[in-house]
Amino acid sequence: MKRLLSLLLSVLIVLQPLLAAAQSRVIRLPEAAVVRIKPSYEIRSDKVKTGDTVEFVVVEPVKVDGVTLISEGAIASGVVTKAKHASGFGQNGVLEISIRSVKFPSAR
Repeated sequence: MKRLLSLLLSVLIVLQPLLAAAQSRVIRLPEAAVVRIKPSYEIRSDKVKTGDTVEFVVVEPVKVDGVTLISEGAIASGVVTKAKHASGFGQNGVLEISIRSVKFPSAR
């Protein structure tokens, strides 16, 4: 038992610098990255107004250099920046949304 504890301690001492280096690595999401999302619920231009908060779900993981930065199922929050419902004269409605944040599943 004492030998096993000594071995585990030795392994931790050897791995500690590697773990510290891995934790300090910074990976940035490129500006042109595509994050595929879908609404968490129905969002309609005739039901929301400018300033309303809306939610989306990330539908596929976003990876950079083989590292998952945003996992599937993460919740993205946005704010409606423009909402104009369709007119009776065949003009389509307009809905513009600015995504402001993503909550990672472990942070829920």
